[in-house]
Amino acid sequence: MELERVGYSTFVQSFDFRPGTDFVHRMQHATATSGRTIAVLSPAYLGSAFGEAEWRTAFARDPSGEHGLLLPVRIEPCEPPGMLATRVYVDLVGVTEAVAREKLLAAVDRNPSRPTTAAYPGGHRATADGDTEPARFPGRPSPDRGRAVPHELPSDVPDFVGRGAEIRTLLAALGPGRRGTGGVSVVAVYGPPGVGKTALAVHAGHRLVEAFPDGQLYADLRGNLTEPGDPGEALAAFLRAFGLRDGDIAESLDERAARYRSLLHGRRVLVVLDNAADERQIRPLLPGAPTAAVLITARAAPVGIDGALPVALDPLPPAAAARLLRHIAGPRARGLSDQARQIVEHCGRLPLAVRIAGARLLVDPHLDARSYSELLADESRRLDELSIGDRAVRASVNVSYAALEPVQQYVFRLLGSIGPVTFAPWLATALAGLDAPRAEAALRGLVRAQLVQAARDGRYRLHDLVRLFAAERAAEAGDDERRAAVRRAADACCGLVERINARVLPAGDGGVTADARTPEDALAQFRTERETLLTLAERLAAPDTADAAWRLVVLLPALLQMVGDWTGWQRVTRAVLTAAAGSGDDYAYARVLLGWAAVRREKGALDEAADSYRRAHDLLEAAGDTDWQAQALAGLGAVRREQGRMADAAATLDAAIALFRRCGNRRGEALALSNLGTTLLNQGQDSAAEEAFRDSRATFESLGDRRWVAYCLGDLADLYGRRGSWAEAGDHQERALAILRAYDDQLGIARSHGHLAEIRQAEGRYDRAVEHALAGLRIVTDLGAPLERARSLERLAGLCERTGDPEGAARYRHELTTSQRPAE
Repeated sequence: MELERVGYSTFVQSFDFRPGTDFVHRMQHATATSGRTIAVLSPAYLGSAFGEAEWRTAFARDPSGEHGLLLPVRIEPCEPPGMLATRVYVDLVGVTEAVAREKLLAAVDRNPSRPTTAAYPGGHRATADGDTEPARFPGRPSPDRGRAVPHELPSDVPDFVGRGAEIRTLLAALGPGRRGTGGVSVVAVYGPPGVGKTALAVHAGHRLVEAFPDGQLYADLRGNLTEPGDPGEALAAFLRAFGLRDGDIAESLDERAARYRSLLHGRRVLVVLDNAADERQIRPLLPGAPTAAVLITARAAPVGIDGALPVALDPLPPAAAARLLRHIAGPRARGLSDQARQIVEHCGRLPLAVRIAGARLLVDPHLDARSYSELLADESRRLDELSIGDRAVRASVNVSYAALEPVQQYVFRLLGSIGPVTFAPWLATALAGLDAPRAEAALRGLVRAQLVQAARDGRYRLHDLVRLFAAERAAEAGDDERRAAVRRAADACCGLVERINARVLPAGDGGVTADARTPEDALAQFRTERETLLTLAERLAAPDTADAAWRLVVLLPALLQMVGDWTGWQRVTRAVLTAAAGSGDDYAYARVLLGWAAVRREKGALDEAADSYRRAHDLLEAAGDTDWQAQALAGLGAVRREQGRMADAAATLDAAIALFRRCGNRRGEALALSNLGTTLLNQGQDSAAEEAFRDSRATFESLGDRRWVAYCLGDLADLYGRRGSWAEAGDHQERALAILRAYDDQLGIARSHGHLAEIRQAEGRYDRAVEHALAGLRIVTDLGAPLERARSLERLAGLCERTGDPEGAARYRHELTTSQRPAE
């Protein structure tokens, strides 16, 4: 073999070398750079008596070779024997190359702690054709005495918690049992700022020390700073750690990297590259042999490093984050589990933030967990409160922000305007006012910088603390930029909701094309975007953007009713209603007030709903908007029916139908007819009710609205039930339920279950009646619909009485009386 192939540095001199030249210098240089030397010596030197003094000077630490620092090799006969009589040596005279290779390796393995420098002060270069791999040097018990063995890992984190799965992955990939493919093992831990990448790497490094007895190298590459570290400087530091003098370290990066790889060849060394910036910084620092291993931390996964195992790091689980806080804060956090949980959630379970919070509690005698949790609850000052000494969440995130390209910074700070939601690329495109390719490219850059998190469903989100940082940057950029961005976003949201409404609530004109192919797809799309739409509408509820807020919120009620989100509907409508009232725009206020009346009706606050519908009607009448005036009357008529005021309800609904017909709103007319039919049925006018139901159903069928066709089938089922035609009633209600399930209309499904419970009870099928009643109760409980829940409980109490279960009846009636009536 050529010794260079297994990592030896070689020093070749002419064959006629004679004592008295540069032997001492060459040998001292060899031992300084490696510590163990193979000396392939010429016969002239070995046979000379003059070499003794030089020999002792060159190998002053081990002149006889008994410590393994010197391995003399003879490749040609020598007469007289000279120094060979007093030294252990490897005699390769007259042997084949294969035997020479085996004898040399066997001699090296007698004291095999480090790779060996081969010095050639005379004679031929030792070569052999066989392939010798570093695997010939396994199981080294300890480094040689006198050799530099770097132990550069920073101290382990004393209060390290969690990360069990990640630790197991690192130990399996880098530890003694790792499975290699002939290359160096590389693991890259990546994640957002403050997630604990360095702590994990250092902790794992200390767990791996025994597997790497030849040393542990550590370099902070400062990739998290504006000016990342120079890999050449890191290489120089590594070479010095193994004993090289500055004068022996080459100037060029390539030469340093080559020397570094040669030095590490065959050695079991762990290299920790912390805070790496990118692949260009990492590549020169990778060893060349599989005996070494590399652990990288970076904010972005270094995907360009072949064979690197990426390990993503997320915020800590809640229990581990709370445990970390208690470890750091000590007695100040004990016995306050609720406050501790709140604090770690305000910290987003980010280890850096949790550590800062724990330290604040520990050192500030005037700050307790309860008051600190209250301070952190205020988003406007949360980042101020997450700072202590030289540690600050804001500073950590700012490093990544400062390294972004200008367009990435622009998109990032605008994303702080939309609140704590997931979002699709179309929203980022609208916010930024960019074309889709540029906006999506900026998003990809933000993901790589770990400032935006990508989900598998193609959506994105910002960690809460990162979002607050983005909002601060947006505030610095000025109100004009933010206001223009959120208006663009509002316009895009309105367009999306209009397209979804056109699919889910078709008007029959065929003039609107939705993104989704079917009504069911459109409703599924709304479910995905719902929280983003509501949060943006709430954010828009400010004096300077109230007009954008009301334009969006008035499009949502029908869809929110379908998905049963009364809590979100009420929260956002209240906020926008307040903004609209302060804007002085009566028309906007009236339109939002209609939505408020509808949600209060669903919450069971019928008197408040009726008052809101009346006020909205008066304002809309003054504005001359006949269509929405009719909507207000239709809503008021439905409330009057639910209040038991049937005559008032019928008169109000007749007036609404007349207005709808005047303005040509067929959908509004059909909805009012359905409500009128129910009112007439309650008045005992079965024939008139049936006519209203059939007219309503025919209109919805002509509009292509299968969902409302299902409601009309339910209305007809009630009619047939009143007539005692239970089989026909059950058939109509089962058909309605099947359609509503296809739409995943939870409220409609719950109501259909309730009607089926009544039908099956009338048929004497009590087991099926109870099943339907319980199914409906579960749904309306989950939806938070108190009026429908009260009806379900009353229905179940009656069923229990009919089936001889007075205890069950009492239990449901007790729950009915103790349930909260209507929500605030």
